[in-house]
Amino acid sequence: MSFDIKDIGSARSSITFDVRADLITGMSDGLIIPFAIVTGMSSIHAERDTVLVTGIVAILIGAIAMGRGGYRAGLAAMSPRSKEGDSLPPADDEVQKTKAFLSNLGLNEEMQDKAVADIHKDREEWNEFIVKHDLRDSSYTPQQATRSGLTIALGYLIGGLIPVMPYFFLNSTHNALKIAAPLTIFFLGLLGFLKNKMLALNPLLGAMQMAFTGAAAAAAAFFAA
Repeated sequence: MSFDIKDIGSARSSITFDVRADLITGMSDGLIIPFAIVTGMSSIHAERDTVLVTGIVAILIGAIAMGRGGYRAGLAAMSPRSKEGDSLPPADDEVQKTKAFLSNLGLNEEMQDKAVADIHKDREEWNEFIVKHDLRDSSYTPQQATRSGLTIALGYLIGGLIPVMPYFFLNSTHNALKIAAPLTIFFLGLLGFLKNKMLALNPLLGAMQMAFTGAAAAAAAFFAA
């Protein structure tokens, strides 16, 4: 049995792209949602321990929810319709479970809808690019869908820890927020830059859009609390 070196290189390139895309997706979601939560709680002067526990729980539950969503999106990508480049909307039960999760964390209806829309839009952009440049292996398997879900969950865990980390070291939630806010917005900008660079789009525009999304979510949580 012979192997084509070009095919092996193409498969490796596809796997590398998928892993990077899933990491960026997970980290960006992990940054925005926990950041909005700790911002809202800090605005009402909640105890530091309360903010920490809520933030950590949100990260863990969010990682599971987003990882599951990534797994289902991976399975959907195996369908003939997906390979033709059509957009697959998230399943109703997935949308409702995501919104229920966000609602339990205290986010209002408007923020829930926006978060679901942003997540779906993010997946659409990656899928369109993958289909356009034929980066997805035709033998995409359930194992790869599992890897996608786990990678997104890992990215969510890493991203979620960034806005929560200052609360581990500072007793004042107000001072912790002063560090968490610029830190989170910086990393969101970096992820937006990397995402658009991978998608062959304007990296600076991607950085500004992602940073603005995070800032807007935090502002909404701050004033709604």
